Amino acid sequence: MVSNPDDDVAVTHYLATIHDLDQGRIVVSPRVPGSPRSSLAAARHRLGADMLAALGKEPLTGSIAKAPALALALAWMRGERVGDLVVDRAHALPEELLRELAALTQDAHIRLWLVWIGAPPPRLRLSAGKPVKITAKQLRDALPVIPAPAQQPRPPAWPALPITDFPVFMEVCRARIADADFARVAEVFDLARAAAARFAADYGIGVRIGTPQLNLLRTEAWLRDEMLTADHHPAQLLVTLRAAQVGLFHHNLLLRWRPNRLPHPAEAHLGTQLTDAVIRRLRRLCAPAEAAALALRLHLAADLNALQIRHLSPDGATVTQMAPEYDRVAVVEHRFPRTAQGILSAHLAHRLESGAGEDAPLFPRVPPHPDHETLRIRFGLPMLDTIPAATADPTATTPWLAQRGLSLHRLEPYRLTDKYRNSDQ
Repeated sequence: MVSNPDDDVAVTHYLATIHDLDQGRIVVSPRVPGSPRSSLAAARHRLGADMLAALGKEPLTGSIAKAPALALALAWMRGERVGDLVVDRAHALPEELLRELAALTQDAHIRLWLVWIGAPPPRLRLSAGKPVKITAKQLRDALPVIPAPAQQPRPPAWPALPITDFPVFMEVCRARIADADFARVAEVFDLARAAAARFAADYGIGVRIGTPQLNLLRTEAWLRDEMLTADHHPAQLLVTLRAAQVGLFHHNLLLRWRPNRLPHPAEAHLGTQLTDAVIRRLRRLCAPAEAAALALRLHLAADLNALQIRHLSPDGATVTQMAPEYDRVAVVEHRFPRTAQGILSAHLAHRLESGAGEDAPLFPRVPPHPDHETLRIRFGLPMLDTIPAATADPTATTPWLAQRGLSLHRLEPYRLTDKYRNSDQ
């Protein structure tokens, strides 16, 4: 409990500077009730709405407006890994609500700081334990202002690259771009080609080790989570893909790409749609289920009805998918960008708080998929649905690969016999 008897302006300014969700610090300024007879339920909902606003969420509207705002806020705080919750002007809140908030934050392993205007009442007792009284200066020592990180220099621009197929891609690049740019392209190409060769060798995909479905899921996860990552420039994605095609081809695998099935420029749509810009918009959504469902759809193109709670890791970092491997079942892990993990973790926390078990569906009611206009206007995304599932070959592609015009085919190696090797034909 932080004593601020004179409502010092310097303390107010300090609290504004330490509010930083990325650092796990949230400062909430509860609204004063309009009537002293305001009920505890109204005060609880109002505090939850204020906490959601501090978390950067949109206002409670529509079907989510009647949801328990405090429970939603605590779920988001768990997911976003909030470590410190500072409540300014806590004296305006009912004592019973303060006790409830203390118990909830203790269960979530969140430190609660109550900034009190005037002398704290001596008989205030919280169910989580006796509050420790400190001064504003002690609060500054406990929660110092964290300086903003230094701005990183922008990387050099990528040149315009040809979209020619992988057998001649590097030769065409050599002929069309400057030597310095080609050296950069060659460095990325060589690293990606070596990574593709290691991937094919580790899993034996080119020699029929593993079922076709398992090999496809492993290839999808490898391409999306390791090779075609969201932080790469579209030109770098193109170089990486062409190098992966070469590396896999030497292991009897043809990774085919049909760029004409993607919006222009095709290379800009190779990676995940769950980019940092989209994640920032998703983190503004108030309903964890809505945000998590769209994050899963954009990143995995997965069937949400098949997902159970046990498939999602507690920290929201991975989703596991089962695939048959002859006489057993293999597990394929799909990784999520670090900044998106809090979205999935928040939805998981909300589901577990509702009493759901590990075998329960991750979504009891799957939110509807946004339409084309919503994706375009609200999230700046095109709808990558150019290949109908009915026409996609399930032995050569997955929904995620098919959306990007990608398919994987095993090539049958042939060896020339001495008869034909020595002939003149």
